[in-house]
Amino acid sequence: TRGHVGAFAFASVGPRLGSELPLALDALFDRIVVRGRGGYCFEQNGLLFEVLDELGFAPRVQLARVIYNRTTLPGLTHRVTIVDLDGHPYVADVGFGPLGPPHPVALPGLDQVDDGFRIAEPQPGEHHMQTRVDGEWFSLYRFQLGPYGQADCELGHFYSHRHPDATF
Repeated sequence: TRGHVGAFAFASVGPRLGSELPLALDALFDRIVVRGRGGYCFEQNGLLFEVLDELGFAPRVQLARVIYNRTTLPGLTHRVTIVDLDGHPYVADVGFGPLGPPHPVALPGLDQVDDGFRIAEPQPGEHHMQTRVDGEWFSLYRFQLGPYGQADCELGHFYSHRHPDATF
C-alpha cells in the first residue's frame, strides 16, 4: 500500500465539484491511473480492492464511520479493504488521506511494532483505526466486521459526494 499512497494522490475535488464519479473498475483506472486525478476512499480503496483480487488475495470490503476521536454515530462513509497476510487479517486503507496508514495494519491478536498506527478494540466487535496525535492514540474511524458489497459502497459513495451535509 505504500506504493499506492506514494503514486496516487488523495483528492476530494471530484466530490466537492459534484462530478460524476462512477465506481466501475474501468472508470477508476482511467481517473486515478491514466489521468492522475487521484480520488478519495471509495475510489482509491475500490481500485486497490480490484488489484488485490486480481492478484489472488481474496480481499473483503469493509465500511467504516469516520469519527475523529468522537463518540458520534455518522454514516458508513469510509471504505477500506480487509486482506489476509500470513493468515492474519489486516486493514489496507489507501484512501483516508494524510492521516491514514501508509501500510496494512493488523487487526487485534497479532503483536506489532508501534509505528504510529494500530487497530484497537475498545468494545467487543468494535474496531478503531488509530494513529498517534500529540503522543496519544486518536481514533480516525470505527468499524464492525461484517459482510459488505458493492451496493453498500455505492450508497456510501453517493451520500459522500452528493448529499449537502456530507463532509466533502
